[in-house]
Amino acid sequence: MNRSIALIALVAFRIAYALLATRIDPYLRQDPLHGDSVFHDEMAWILASEGRLEFTKGLQTSPLYIYLMASVYWVFGHAPDAVRVVNAILGVLSAFGAAACARKLFDERIAHWTFWLTALHPQLILLSGWLYTENLVIPLVVWSIWLLWDGSRIRSAILVGLLALTRANLLPLLPLFAIWTWRKEGWKPAGIFLLASALIIAPYVIYISSRFDRFVPISLGGFVLFWSNNPEADGGFAMKPPERIALKGEEVVVADFTKADNWVDGDRKYMDLALAWIKENPTDFASLVWQKTRLTLSPIGLQKPEHRSAKSVLIDFAYWIFLIIAHIGFFVGARVRSRDLWLIAIVWFVSWFFIWLYAGGSRTLLHMAPFMVLFFVRALVLARQPVTARYIETR
Repeated sequence: MNRSIALIALVAFRIAYALLATRIDPYLRQDPLHGDSVFHDEMAWILASEGRLEFTKGLQTSPLYIYLMASVYWVFGHAPDAVRVVNAILGVLSAFGAAACARKLFDERIAHWTFWLTALHPQLILLSGWLYTENLVIPLVVWSIWLLWDGSRIRSAILVGLLALTRANLLPLLPLFAIWTWRKEGWKPAGIFLLASALIIAPYVIYISSRFDRFVPISLGGFVLFWSNNPEADGGFAMKPPERIALKGEEVVVADFTKADNWVDGDRKYMDLALAWIKENPTDFASLVWQKTRLTLSPIGLQKPEHRSAKSVLIDFAYWIFLIIAHIGFFVGARVRSRDLWLIAIVWFVSWFFIWLYAGGSRTLLHMAPFMVLFFVRALVLARQPVTARYIETR
C-alpha cells in the first residue's frame, strides 16, 4: 500500500513539474520552446494539422519523436504542455527500466534505489520540460537492453529499430547488438535480431529516400558535422557556422561550395567540407574534441555559449564525483557480469564517438544517466559491505 502511494505521488510530482516547467526552468521562462524544441514543435504541428512531414530543420531530424508529438497534438490540439506530460510519463518508464536492469544484474535493493534515484534525477526531471528527442531515447535504450538480457530478441530488436528512428546516430547499435547476440547465442538469433530491427527501419528509409530521390539512412549529418567542426566551433553547436573557410591555402566560400539542387547533395557537400577541414587541421580538431569532452562532463554543459556562464564549479565537482563512483561500480560489476555489461559499454562507446565527431553537451549523454545511477548505487552498496563479503560477491 505504501509503495503504491509513493508511486502515485511520484507520477503526480513528475506531471506537476512538467506542467509548471515553463515557470520553473529559467531557460523555459525566457522561451517555452527552447533550442530544438522550436523545430520539433513546428514539425509536429504541421504533421498533426496538415498531415505532412515538413523538414523545417533540414534532414538532420529523426522522425519518431516528431510523430509522437504529432499524435499528442492530434488529440489535444497545439498543446506543448501535453507533450511535457507525456515526457514525464516516459521518465517514469525509464526509471522502471533502470530498476529492471538493476534487478537483472544484481539484486532487489539496488533495483529499489536505482528506481527512485533515476525517477528523481535532476537532469531527467528538467529534461521533461524540453521537447527534446532524449525523452524518448532514454526509455528505448534502457528497455531494449533489458529485453536483450531477458532473451526477448525480437522485442528488443523492435525497440532498437525505434531507437534508431528517434536518434539516427544510434543506428550503429543495430549491428553491434547483433554481434553481441551472435557471440552469446549464435548466428541464427543474431540474424533474427538484425532482420527484425531492419524491418522496423526500412519503411521510413524507403519513404524518405524515394521522396528525395537519394538514399537517406533515416537522417543526414553533414551540415551538423560542419556546424560543429570549423575554425569558429567551440565544442558545442556554434549558433552560426562561418561563411568562409580556409582550405589548402585558399579561401572557400561555404555557400558556393555547398550549393546543390537538393538537401541530400547539399548535406554531403557540407560533410566533405567538414572532413576536409578536420584532415587539414588535426591539432585544432583535437582541441575541439577536448572542448566537447569538457562540455559533456558538465551536468549543465549547455551548448549555447551565452548559457555556459551558468555553470557552477561546485556542481561540476559533485557531478564528477558521481561519475567516478558510477564508473567504479561499473568496473567492479564487470568482474561478475562482463558479458551483459558489454551492451552498456557498446552504447557508451558509440555515444562518445559521435560526441567527439559532432558536438558536446550534457544532453548528448543523458540516455546513459539511468545506467550511471545504477552503477553509482552498486558502488555505494559494495562500499558498505565488509571487505570479506565484498570479495566473495565480486569473485
